[in-house]
Amino acid sequence: MKKIRLNIFEDEYNKLMNSIDIDDSINKASKLFFQRTFTLQIFTGMRVNETGHITVQHLRELISKGETLIHNQKMNRQRQIFASNAFKERIQKHFDLSLPSTAYAIHKSTSIHSTLSPSTRIAKVNKFIKQHLGENYSSHSFRGGMMTELASQAHNSKVIATFMDVSEHTANRYITPTPNMLKKILLR
Repeated sequence: MKKIRLNIFEDEYNKLMNSIDIDDSINKASKLFFQRTFTLQIFTGMRVNETGHITVQHLRELISKGETLIHNQKMNRQRQIFASNAFKERIQKHFDLSLPSTAYAIHKSTSIHSTLSPSTRIAKVNKFIKQHLGENYSSHSFRGGMMTELASQAHNSKVIATFMDVSEHTANRYITPTPNMLKKILLR
């Protein structure tokens, strides 16, 4: 049986963030890792492996200019990331901007210039998400949520694909119509 893949929207993000705060079994370094990863994902739709390449310089540019360019290693091209005022506030809340520009925004507790391997990062995030939201959620649920939200605002698939740095075909696969989206198309 194929499982339904559910999206992560603001409510699910808030539930994850609350879970991080109240779970005493999570050490401080892991709490920071989850808070920072989920914040980048909910506001940008980044892949988990992309979050590991963000530096403090990127965060400073997001705050000062409202945008930055990152290198998407999966697609081997640059991707432009934008920051709303709400995202800027969360950056200032969850990230240490006093670190050197070259430091990773999400780094190992032992070194600001070292980050978890992509496979470790993805496994850690997926385990936490499934534990706190359920088996039908994964790290990609943030991407699906972002694309579905953009589609619900009547953005076409080309705009969504460009914003998320995927093909139009992939963007269309991620968009899951919500009950509210379906209600809006009623003609009579």
